[in-house]
Amino acid sequence: MENVETFRLRHAPRFQWAASGNVIRKSVFHESDAQWHAGWTNENLIEPCVVESTMGHGGYGFGMWASPPEDKAHGPNGPRNVVYPCDIRSPKTGLWLGGMNENWLVLYNRFRVEKGSG
Repeated sequence: MENVETFRLRHAPRFQWAASGNVIRKSVFHESDAQWHAGWTNENLIEPCVVESTMGHGGYGFGMWASPPEDKAHGPNGPRNVVYPCDIRSPKTGLWLGGMNENWLVLYNRFRVEKGSG
């Protein structure tokens, strides 16, 4: 997926159950949060994208979020997802990885967060 602009979606961009080998590039996501939302999303790439997260519209407020293994509705994610070089803005932590998210490459990104870590 390339050159897409979205407004006020709950989660965007989003990878869902077993999504593998997808590429999202050169896109802008306004008032959304990027998500690896459920079970074993792996080997996906997000490159030169902008994610402007907010707390509204059902989003969690993190710039990017990956579900943890103990989350019975979603399950763990990874391995080998890649985020490279994106611009992430969020009111909470810029990238929240909920455990067991192994062997990810998060390189040359810019995180601007109001509270929390990049």
